[in-house]
Amino acid sequence: ISTVSVAWNKGGGQPPPDCYQSGMIAGDWFLMQSNNSYVNGFCIYAGLGVQVQSDNVFADGVSVGLGPTGVIDQQGSSNNGLNAAIQTGENVDPLLAMQVDNMIADLEAGNYPPYVNFNGSGGTVNVSSLPANPDPHTTYIVDGTATISSDMSNIVVRAEKIDVGSNVLIRDSVLIALDIDASSVIPVGSDFDFDNVVLAAHKTIDFGSNGKIGESICGNGVTMQILAKQDVIFQSNNKIGNIQIASGRSVFFGSDNDITTGNGATIQAINDISVQSTANLASCPGPAGTTPPGPQQGLDLRIVD
Repeated sequence: ISTVSVAWNKGGGQPPPDCYQSGMIAGDWFLMQSNNSYVNGFCIYAGLGVQVQSDNVFADGVSVGLGPTGVIDQQGSSNNGLNAAIQTGENVDPLLAMQVDNMIADLEAGNYPPYVNFNGSGGTVNVSSLPANPDPHTTYIVDGTATISSDMSNIVVRAEKIDVGSNVLIRDSVLIALDIDASSVIPVGSDFDFDNVVLAAHKTIDFGSNGKIGESICGNGVTMQILAKQDVIFQSNNKIGNIQIASGRSVFFGSDNDITTGNGATIQAINDISVQSTANLASCPGPAGTTPPGPQQGLDLRIVD
């Protein structure tokens, strides 16, 4: 008798949908308002259930996955394609969100993701406030609040709080807001432009409106990470792509957001994910003939003959 050991991501494949590679995973509920469009194989999974209002569109290939006891709470009508998209299967854990504490600890230890092109040749500087025009290639340790009000690139900021103003462009940087003892939100103003950036917070991160985060270019994979031990909030009219979001609590999207996931860029929350109205949510297909990498924790091992 011969056996072969086969391992794959817990919840990977169909059904339930493999949202680890493209889409959103909510440990509890996925809550959507009206007039949203889900296209190009977008993947939704919610352990407890999906609440749907009216006039949402689910294109062919879109998956709406539920846990074994999950339910569809359809509070409106005319949700075209929803019934065909529903899949019920085993539990799918939000692995990224479950690892958010460890991921932030790695950042604090100086382990940055490879897509951040940071060269720390400028050394480490301890300051009471961040300079208006910080030097590139420098790590700033701020005793207090780091207020970012101008464009910057190639820097690391570690501070008790981080306050990002409006009309700011940030590239190739790591921003870590410790905020351990405070209860305030880490605010990001409107009309922001981020790429190749990690923003991590021990509390909640609240993005404003009319911003651009990530490049939304299919095939580029992850070029942004947003890590929060509490909530991640986006207001309206933002363009969001190539981004991994890991929330220790919930993720909220306001109205008119354009969201693209794929190639390992996923959005995950321990609790709920909420999408307001008139959003467009799409996924990127992986490069031809390849499977993009996903989380390696929580693998099932199964024996087949």
